[in-house]
Formats: sequence, structure tokens, C-alpha cells
Amino acid sequence: VSLYRHKWVRYNKNGTYKEYYEFYSKILTEKGRRSLLTVSSSFTVPYNTTRFIVVEVLKSDGSVLQVDIEKNSRVMIEQRQMESNIYNPNSKILYVSIPKLDLGDTVHCIIFDDFAKVRVPDTWSDYVCFESTDPLICSEYTVIAPKARPLQRIALKAEIPGSVTFIKQKHNNSIIYKWKAKDVPRAFPEPKMPPLYSQVQRLLVTTIKDWRHISRWYWNLCMPNIEKSTPEMKMLVSQLIKGIDDPDEKINAIFKWVSQEIRYLGITVEKEAPGYEPHPVYMTFDRRAGVCRDKAALLTAMLRLAGFEAYPVLIMNGPKKDFEVPQPYFNHAITSVKKDDGSYLLMDSTDENTKELLPAYLGNKSYLVAAPEGEILRTSPVQPAEQNMMYIDTKGILTKEGGMNAETVLGFDGINDNLYRGYFARLSRDERHEFFEMIVSRIASGAHLADYRITPANMLDTTIPLKVCITFEVKDFVIPGENVVMLPLLSIGHRIGLVNHIIKEMGLRKRKYTFFTRYACGVKETLNLNLNHLVGRPVSLPEYKDIENRGIRWFRSISFKGKNLETSNVFKMKLPEYSPEEYLTLKEVLKKIETDNEKMPIFSTPFPKKYDGGARWYSAFHADAVVLDELDEFDLKNANNWTETKHMKIKVLTYAGIKKNSDIYIDYNPIWEDIEIRKAQVTSPAGKVRTVEEKEINKMDMDWTGDAPRYPAAKRLVVSFPGVEKGSTIEYLIVRKKKNRPFFSINGDFFYHDMPGKESAQIEDHTYLSINGLFCYYYPIVRKRVRLKVPTHLSLKIFKADNGIGLEKIWKRKYKEIIKEEPGRIVNNKRVYEFSASKVEPVKYESYMPPWYSFNPTVFVSAGDWKQYAEDVKDVLLRAASSQPETEKITGKLVCKMHDGKQKITAIRDFAAKNIRYIDLSISDMPFDQITPADKTLSDGYGNAADRAILLFAMLRYAGYNPEFVLSSWVSPDKNLRRPLHDYPDPKWFDNVLVRVKEGNGYIYLNDTDQYAALGSTLHDGYPGLLLVSGKIEIIKAASPDLRDRMDVTFFLRLFENGDAIIKKTRKFYGMDFARFHKKLKEMPPEKLRRYHQKQVALISQSAIEEGKYINNCNVYPAVEEFSVRAKKYATRQGDYLYLKLPGLINSIGGAEKSKRENPMYRKRSARQYINVEVILPCEVDSVKASPPESIMLPIKRSGQIIMKSGLSSDGHLSISLGQDINLEPVVVTPEEYPQLVIANRILGQLKTRMLLLKLGS
Repeated sequence: VSLYRHKWVRYNKNGTYKEYYEFYSKILTEKGRRSLLTVSSSFTVPYNTTRFIVVEVLKSDGSVLQVDIEKNSRVMIEQRQMESNIYNPNSKILYVSIPKLDLGDTVHCIIFDDFAKVRVPDTWSDYVCFESTDPLICSEYTVIAPKARPLQRIALKAEIPGSVTFIKQKHNNSIIYKWKAKDVPRAFPEPKMPPLYSQVQRLLVTTIKDWRHISRWYWNLCMPNIEKSTPEMKMLVSQLIKGIDDPDEKINAIFKWVSQEIRYLGITVEKEAPGYEPHPVYMTFDRRAGVCRDKAALLTAMLRLAGFEAYPVLIMNGPKKDFEVPQPYFNHAITSVKKDDGSYLLMDSTDENTKELLPAYLGNKSYLVAAPEGEILRTSPVQPAEQNMMYIDTKGILTKEGGMNAETVLGFDGINDNLYRGYFARLSRDERHEFFEMIVSRIASGAHLADYRITPANMLDTTIPLKVCITFEVKDFVIPGENVVMLPLLSIGHRIGLVNHIIKEMGLRKRKYTFFTRYACGVKETLNLNLNHLVGRPVSLPEYKDIENRGIRWFRSISFKGKNLETSNVFKMKLPEYSPEEYLTLKEVLKKIETDNEKMPIFSTPFPKKYDGGARWYSAFHADAVVLDELDEFDLKNANNWTETKHMKIKVLTYAGIKKNSDIYIDYNPIWEDIEIRKAQVTSPAGKVRTVEEKEINKMDMDWTGDAPRYPAAKRLVVSFPGVEKGSTIEYLIVRKKKNRPFFSINGDFFYHDMPGKESAQIEDHTYLSINGLFCYYYPIVRKRVRLKVPTHLSLKIFKADNGIGLEKIWKRKYKEIIKEEPGRIVNNKRVYEFSASKVEPVKYESYMPPWYSFNPTVFVSAGDWKQYAEDVKDVLLRAASSQPETEKITGKLVCKMHDGKQKITAIRDFAAKNIRYIDLSISDMPFDQITPADKTLSDGYGNAADRAILLFAMLRYAGYNPEFVLSSWVSPDKNLRRPLHDYPDPKWFDNVLVRVKEGNGYIYLNDTDQYAALGSTLHDGYPGLLLVSGKIEIIKAASPDLRDRMDVTFFLRLFENGDAIIKKTRKFYGMDFARFHKKLKEMPPEKLRRYHQKQVALISQSAIEEGKYINNCNVYPAVEEFSVRAKKYATRQGDYLYLKLPGLINSIGGAEKSKRENPMYRKRSARQYINVEVILPCEVDSVKASPPESIMLPIKRSGQIIMKSGLSSDGHLSISLGQDINLEPVVVTPEEYPQLVIANRILGQLKTRMLLLKLGS
């Protein structure tokens, strides 16, 4: 809760100002405690500097703990900007860590900021919220203004009546404005709302009289750099518009060039107004890179060269500005052309993939044209839903085997084109295939992609609308019953398109704030299904009702003509935002749509029985880039110090290749590593060479550095290559010198950071520097060499694995010799080993791939020995845990009155979890001399896994236990994948430090769980661990089987003849599932818990309402969650038939979406769950026409099995029960075994395995 806060500002006539901000925040919950363990203040050079004057903790006993600000503070470069491809080292954050906080403490801080540079000269503005996500007891805001420049505009928005008071006083040459807010309740954010700051009670003040002043300022700021055009620019403009008479076509030609040829990249070099002032246009043109303001300025300049009256524009890509208070706070820059009627044609060249001059996401936004005479604030036009539609047309035919073959054409219009075109452009060929396989697999159970075609072939050709044609087949499509057949109505529209992403955010039953969709959009879908004379007459066809109002349009129809079944539906969300009242109407429509989507036609004829059943060599791969030449060299001084060099030449072939290779990220820590960029250049297809300049190499901070001033700060060096285009060759030579390492090895960084069995459907958007022994990438390799220079006395383990290591026992494939090894030679007292490969085919990208080393050519090299490494680490950790008087003292106080062993262990675990903030810094990423004694970690209040483990170890030992250190690994629980871990040591194999104590017949592992976990559960259950006491590798296990991860679910339904149902859902949580659920529930305030319950209810059905009390109990093990709902029309009543899909069942196996694979499939997580569904049927039931099979067993080789059993019972009431038992361990499935997994997945997802069709009596 915010007890008190005061913002005090004194500004000068020129707009510079000084600011003090003071706050008192009282800690009431564990979540609140964690949020205050670090306080921060942002600043941007040269605008302002910041410093903390006071940081103190007022303890509940009345004592005051002063925080040593200098000792506990660190300045770091703001890291989130990198997500937007912006690298501005002047954007910084000052962090101060608070070592120890308890519930009931109050944190008091005073922050001083000196704003010595003004964005808009001779002006001052501010924006203050008097409402937040914490209750606000008292908040004051004081402004001291010079009489010569008073406030011109003041507005209090979204006022809470009676909560804010205001006084104005004059004193000497100053005017004092004071606002005071008291007893303001907390605000609760809602999904898809405008930014909270724009909706809560807020105060806006400014010295600016009108918006024209800001317009003139931005014009004067931009024009000097816009006028710096070059003869080359004039020549290009002439070429672009040559032969074009239509002004609109001229604008489009210039717009397209700037949009697609200038890469979005932010490097700050401006002096006048950094962040607002664009680069000189010649610089953006020459380097082919810039952020929005740079691209907008270049487009403005080129349009002016073509004779258009063009202007730069400030626009707010977010909530609309408050018109009555002019302020210069905009977050985006675009371009405009003044039309004859005085209005403006807006265009945003930021997005390389847009076909619209102004994308739909910039509709309904506040914008300000920069003009010499000044302009007023305007609102951009809203595109109607009709311009932002998904068009889906499917034609299919039933097959004699009960399946269906179909072709679907997807048409992307407006914002759908913009979003999906950009997404597809960033994907490789393999990734696109993976995406459409996923979409098809979700259309219907057993659906598999046969082929797909995207037009245009060149995603950057925005003159051609984006369309995708997919062909697919569905096995076991129809649902046979007793003398009837049900046909699912395919719906692809709820799987793709923007409107579906919006609907997913509608879990709340009602809202306080606007539902901010940003776009008006929709979907129109048609289906023409040729029944192929394989069914008889329709017994029952669904009926639908149209809905249309101001915000929504829903239409659905179905007809049966001859042998064809035709359906059509249209859904439009016609507004970019919905008021809370309109949201309620929208929810009602979604209930109707949900009911309509469950309806199916029923036919009379029974279906047959179930079917059981010339260019360069690399051009053929359609790759995004090709590695022309690569040399990775390791020059060893000894086993602990060496130099790595990477010389790379890579040619980019596609737009996606440009996006992924135009920047290199180099992660390192200067304390034991030096980086040198010896060469970095780009050669264009025409042969022009551009060298990377100093301003294009930026040193950023890693995200954890601000939270941990004790540790040496890790860095990320970002190298941005200029002028990259299709056909460019990127070349770089980078040297990294490593020192004081535990021992020499290669590949660890690559395996740990890049390829730990990814499940995502997209390759990284940036290249992370990795100097390694890998001879296969997603790109073809013309030539790669790996060279080792090793002192003759140094012994290494070297192994050349042409087919990888780990799968040879289960995957029998033809051996290929890919890597050539040269005989070792002696040069300058060093033995030189060299390995090479040429014309290496790329790996086809597929999700759920096993670790890279397991199936790709790799050279393994290591000088390490696990026993020696374990001994070295153990000695360091033990020294840090020994003779720690403060730790001993606090342990004694903590456990002195405890007699139960588990109670003591729990108390120690919870103490460390609550009081020592976790820093995400692996033990392998820091020198051993940076490991911290327990007392220091205790006093600082933070630590990485190693330091937290040391503290836990010391506390356990002082409590009378005999603990052990264990290094835990991320390497797979699958035994086939652990061989390199054993044979070729690398510190990166083990990234975490655990502590274990013997308890009964098992061990309790600590340091990977917190106070919310059941004692004895562990996040690393099944993973390898290195025992430091012996140097042996063992498998980490939970203390008992019932402490392993598991979640069981029970659904109890009472079904009524009209389709209504009362449903009770019960879930039980075990292991880490218990810990996650416990934490989520414990840290939810009552209002969030209420919303969470609403969302769970809505997941059952949009029409569901709560029935009875919501129960959650985390004080028992397993934890229990239980609630009941009443859902109208949960089952579909269609004439004399009543049918529904039984809820809650697992209907797919992760990773089995594709019909076939080239690479092995790897499921890295276990799945343990029992689901039981019981349905009490209406007494009006005459017969059961279709129900799930009595028994299904789906074995998954080397993993486990899925068993399903169902049965009818007539004990008092007719009922049906269905049980699903899933027990699957991590597994690698070879390409040859994969089809069997696909069959199991298809059977699991068939509607007939969970469909219930009832015939009602008269």
C-alpha cells in the first residue's frame, strides 16, 4: 500500500527543472515484498541525471534500517529497448538493492532528478497519476513556477469525486500549485484495456498554450536534417517515379522503397533533441537503417524531391491524447502529404512489410503534423472492419474411408495482411511449413497438411494481396453412431486471423475499463463439402439466428443441396474499442457463437465400419542465408586460458536472412573475457564494401546487472551491419580472450544458450556469437573449419561425431562422413588439430527437436575431468560456507524452538527464498573468486544460485544437518541424450547449484523451490546432478513418488434435456504443479482471485455462471481447486437429439502435429495426469446413439502410455463415465517411429472418442 508520496517540481522559464520524489510504501504481501527488493529511477543523457538521496526501511518494531546507497546501487543501460532493435547507451536506469525486507516493513525513498536539457525549449509539461494498482492513502504534487511562465492548461481527468483538493498561491516571483489526493482505492488492470495511466485519475499540466506551438517546434527541429539530401537521392527519386503520371502511384513507389529498403535500427547520434531529432536524411539513405523518425524524415525528403508538399508527423501509437492539454509526449513518427482540400494523407514507412500507407493499427490515434505555421491535434481515420477481414474459403470431399480431403484459400486483408505478411517474411521456409502444419492439425483431429502455397512468393511485393492456399486431409472425419452419422463443420476462422486473438482476451464477465481492440476486423468463412453420396438424407440440420448491432455482426447459414453441404459465416467486430456496456453485449454474442459452433448436421445413413488404418548447389534448399566460409579457432595458452577467433563470411539470400543476420549479439563478462572486433563489413551484390562504424557497435547491460551490484556486470555487445540487402555478404572477424576458466572445452555456450531442445516455432531473430565445433546449421555451409592449437604437454579428449552423439542406439541411419580430420602437426611447440567440412546441407527446421549435438555433425573437445572439477567447486563453496557467524546466529534464532526435522528444513528453505533475491547468473558464467561468503549474501539480500546454495548449506549445517552440494544440469532426463555430459565435460552442462539433505530413504533437494512448494519436490526431478562430494553423476529425484509433478482433473456433469448442465470441476495439484498453483493463489488479492475464477468459469463455457462457492485449498497436499457452474445450452438440442463433446480431455500429444518428420522429435517434459468425466444423463433419454469407445490404449515407445476407458451405468440414474490416464516421460522419437505417434495423436483427438449423442423420448 502506498502510504504517502510527494512529487515536488521547480521549473525555470527555459523549461529546465529540478524534481524531488518521495514515497513511503508499506509491504503487506510476499509479492509486494519482492517488488520492493529493488527500487529504480530511469534517466536519459543528456536530458537528466538522477540519484537517490534516501533509501531506508522502517521496521515494524519502530527501528530504521539505512541502506548504503553507494554500496547497493548500480547504473545499467536500459535493456528493453533491444526488443525494438534500438541501441541507445544513453538510456539508463539507476538501481538500488534493498538487502532485507519483511512483511510489515515500510520502504522510504527520496529521489532527486536534475533536468538540465529541455526537449521543447522554453516549455514545461507533466503528467501525474493520482490512482494506481496499490491503494493510495495520501499523494501530494507541488509545482513551483516562475511568474513569467505560469501553467497555461490544467486538467484533472477520470476524477474520483472528493478525492483531490487543489490550492494556488503566489510567493515573491513564483506561483505555487498544490494538489493533494487522499484515500484512493486501488485500480485493477484488465486484459486489452488502454494503458492504465490513461484511464485512472490523472493530472495533466503544461505551459504550452496550444498544439500549434509543438507543431512548429518539431518542424524547426526536423527540417535542417530533412533538407540534407544528396544527388544520389534525387537520382533515385527520378528513377522511382519515371513514367508514372498518377500522383498516388508516385507516392506509393517512393513509400515502398523507403519502407522496404531502410531497415528498422536505432542508433542515437543526435545532439539537439535525442529521441526526437531525426538523423540527416543522407545518413539514413546511405546506411540503409534508421528508426521511425529517421525513416519518416527520409520519406518526407524524397516526397518533397518528387514535388509533394510533405511533412513529418508526430503520432501517439496508444491511447488518444487529452486534447485540452498540449504536451509533447508522442511515441512514433510518420509522414504526411497535404492534399488539395487541406487534409493530410498519412503514411507509416516503419514496417517493411506493410502494403497500406497507414496500417490499421494507427487508426483512431492522435497525431500532430509538423508545419511551419503550426497545426492542430487531429485523430487518424479508423479503417472499417470490411477492410480488415480474413476471407476463408474451403472446398472438401468425403472419402470412402470416412475421411475428408480439402483445399482452403486464406485471404488476408488490411491489418491481417500487415501482421501475417510481416510474420511470414521473418520465417524461413521450414518455419512457414511448420506454422501451417500446426494450423491444419488444429482444424480437426487427424488433419494433416499435404501442401501449401503462399502468394506473393516475395513477401515484400506489397502490390499483390497476401493469400495462402493449403490442401489437407482429415482421417476419421465423420462420427458414426447407431443408424446416424454426424458431420463436424470445419471452422478454420477460429484458428487464424486477428479477431481470434482479440476474443481470447475476453475472460472477464464485465469490465470497468474500455475493451481496447485497436482494430475493427473480422472473418468471413465458407465451406462447400461434397458428401460424395456417402450419406443419406439429413435427419437434423442446425438452425441459426443473425445478430447485428453497432459493434458486432454475426451471421451463419447452412444448406444441403444435392450431394453438397454448404455453410457460411461472418463475424465482424466493428469498433476499435468497446465501452464496458458494449462489452457485455459482445459477451452475449460470443455465447451465441459458441453454441452455434458446436452444432452439427446429422444424417440418417450409417457410415461403413471404422477405417483402421542449375544454380549453385545450395539454391535447392531455399535457405535464408548461406555460410560461405567459417573458421573457428582455439589457441590455448594452457587448460585455463585461451583465445577464440571466429572469421565468418555469410551471404544473405532473403528478407528473413537480412533480419536474422544484420545484428550480432556477443554476450560476455569483462572480468574474465576480452572482446575485439577486428573486422566487420558488408559487401553489396554490386561489390560496394561498407565497414561497420564505431556508432554501430553498442555495449549494453545484461538484464540482471542492475539488481546485483556485487557481481561484475555482464555485457552484450551489439554489432549492427549497415546496408544489408538480398545478396549481401556479411563478413566479420571477432576475437575473444578467455582467462581463469575452470578448464578448456568447446560447444558449451552453443548447447546451453541456443539448442536445449527448443519447442518454439521460430528461430531467433538475432545471431548470437558462438565459436564452436558444430558443422551443421539451419543454413547450408560451403566450407567450415575448426582449428585447435594446443600446447604439446596438454592432454585433450577429442571426438569427431559425424552423426552426433546420443541416438545411435535407437536411430539406425546410414553413417555419413561429413567432417574431415587432418593429421596433427607441430607448429611453434603447439600441436595443431584441424577439422573441416564442405557443402553441408542445412538442417530442416522443425519444432520439438532434440539437442543439436544428438543428431548433427559435431567435434567434441574437453580438457576437463568431472572429479577434479567437483573437487574444485566443492572447495570454493565450502570455504564460503565456513565460519559465518551471522549466518550461525540467525539460524539459531530461526530453529531454536523447533524439534521436527522437516520443520527445520522447511524454515531454512523458506527463509532463504523470502530474504535472498534470486539473480539469474549461472555458476558457469562467473569466476570462482566472485563466489560470496554466506554472511555477505545474507547482509546484501541477494545472490545467484551458487551463493544462495552456500547460505542454505551453512544454515543447514549450523542446524545440525550434514548437507551436500549438487550441481544440477539442464541436460535431458532421457538417458540417450546424456552421453556427452558424461564423456566430454564442460562447465555449461551444469548451470545450477542445489543442496540436499538425507531424509528417510530419499533426499530433500533445496534451492530450486520456494516457500510455496511441498518439501521434497524439486524442479530438477529426473535431471542429472553432479555430486561434489564424489564427482559422480546421479539422477536427481523427488523425495517420494507423490511429490513428482502431476495434475488430476474431475468433471461431474448433470445434463438436462434442454441442453443445460450443472458442471463441477475439481483439480488436484502435485509436485511443482502444486508449487505453481500455490504461489499463484497466495499472491492474488481478492479482486484478482475473483477475476481468475471468472476466467476459469468462462473456459468451461461463455454461457457458464458460478453455482455455489469457489474452493481452493493449498494448506493440504495435494492442493485442491473446486467450483461448480450452470451452463445454458452446454449440450446441443437439435430436434429429438441431444449431443455434446465431453469436456476436459487431452486431445493431442505435443509435438505430433506434423504428418511426418525429417528430424527426431523430442518431448522434454513429462506428462502425468488422470482425467475423469462423469455425466448424469437426463431421464428423458431413449437411447445412446454414440458414445466414446469402451477402451483405448495408446503406448508411446520408451515414454509410457495413454489409457482411456468408458462405461455406462444405470445405478439409480443413467450415467456415463470416461477416464483418461496419461503417464509419459521425456522421450526422443525417431523419424521412423514418428508415424505411430501421429496415429496415437489422431486417435486421441477424434471427436468420437469424446462425443456423446443421445436420442430423447417423446
